[in-house]
Amino acid sequence: MPRKVHDDPAMGTAQRTAPEQPQEWEPRPLPGTWWQTCQERHALAGRLLTAFTGPGAGRGRDQTRRRGLTKLLDWLQYQPGETWQDRWLASGADAAGFEWAELPLGGEPSPWHRRDELTSGLVLLVAGQVIRPTYRWLVGRFEQAHLDGDLQGRARR
Repeated sequence: MPRKVHDDPAMGTAQRTAPEQPQEWEPRPLPGTWWQTCQERHALAGRLLTAFTGPGAGRGRDQTRRRGLTKLLDWLQYQPGETWQDRWLASGADAAGFEWAELPLGGEPSPWHRRDELTSGLVLLVAGQVIRPTYRWLVGRFEQAHLDGDLQGRARR
């Protein structure tokens, strides 16, 4: 009959202890404002362009980002609200989901490069924490990108 040496797990065996989980998960409180969304336009543009453009990047990409940021800020500046986040939400862009760029473009048919410029500007605003799109908007963008990729894949077949 084998003899029991100890009750502890074998040496090198990982032990997992699950933290106690609350009965109900509470969402994090969303702050009303934060310093990036309150930043003055000139300082904001300087900060974002310094952080997200540079000598190592392609000039075309940087120019697209500059034009897109300028156009998007021009449009947002005329929306009601105290902060850039307030203006984003008041503009209806967040509620518009994938079609958000139609709003600053005025709903008129536009070449794709104008939409690409606005999207490049939006990437800077989101990455720089100036605006925080809702989860619904983010998920809608993901779903549309997935659908677009699926359709492109079928077209290639």
